[in-house]
Amino acid sequence: MIKGGFIGFGRMGITHYSILNSHPSVNITAVCDQSKTMLGIIKRDFGVAIYTDYQQMIEESDLDFVVISTPSDSHAEIIKHALDQNLHIFVEKPFALTPQEGLETLTHLRNKNLVTQVGYVNRFNEVFMEVKKLLA
Repeated sequence: MIKGGFIGFGRMGITHYSILNSHPSVNITAVCDQSKTMLGIIKRDFGVAIYTDYQQMIEESDLDFVVISTPSDSHAEIIKHALDQNLHIFVEKPFALTPQEGLETLTHLRNKNLVTQVGYVNRFNEVFMEVKKLLA
């Protein structure tokens, strides 16, 4: 069983949670979000630890991976911290906001045997796939 945490629990966080929470080998144990309303619902209905500080969540939760679906300008900082804690990562697009920020973030991944994936959901959308094929 692998243990996961979610950083950001808006529309995409909830979407990824619903997919991963049904996997028999995944146990979602922690969620971090800034919305007190959302955290109240999570605490009441989901049975996971809740946090408003992602660093505290990572420190206290003994996780194997995190799903990052926060606002785009926070992705690089959170990714670097998670990599420094040897966590596997799934992050919503974009990975970083600038090429320089992306290169700096990738430096944190060097020499680590960790999975890092960026969610490009439209790449797998049938409509976008057909348009790409027609354009080619």
